Amino acid sequence: MNALEFMVPGVARPKARPRFSKGRIYTDDPTAKWEATVRAYALQATGTWARSHGERWPLDAHDYAVSMVFAGQNRADIDNLAKAVLDACNEVLYDDDKRIATLLTSRVLDDAAALYVRVTASLRDHPVWYGLGWPKMIATLVPSAFVPAASESAGYAP
Repeated sequence: MNALEFMVPGVARPKARPRFSKGRIYTDDPTAKWEATVRAYALQATGTWARSHGERWPLDAHDYAVSMVFAGQNRADIDNLAKAVLDACNEVLYDDDKRIATLLTSRVLDDAAALYVRVTASLRDHPVWYGLGWPKMIATLVPSAFVPAASESAGYAP
């Protein structure tokens, strides 16, 4: 299976709007630092994956599926949180984020702030493709994640 997982400890930063100064566009420092941190953990994960599989992580797969869980007390817009991670992983986990065919994001209230990422290089290898429910996937990625009680999960069959 072409799946890569990694965790980034700490509070996630949303992608800030681009800044303009003296005729150029730039990313603000807090966003740039967060993206550099995510990029470093992604690079580390590709090295671990390569050692265990005996080959490099595929940067040029036809489709990618990305799952992200943002744990902690962060109430930022989830689309801006995801955008920062996707931009950070460009040219590390995929050659261009336009190759991402499936994107699943979730925010989980937890005392420990962290980002959990799972990238698969083929939709066939993604858990959702095989019918694994999203709440169950969150519980798999984040051990302390909120799992709804039976009364709250009417109609959900894991």
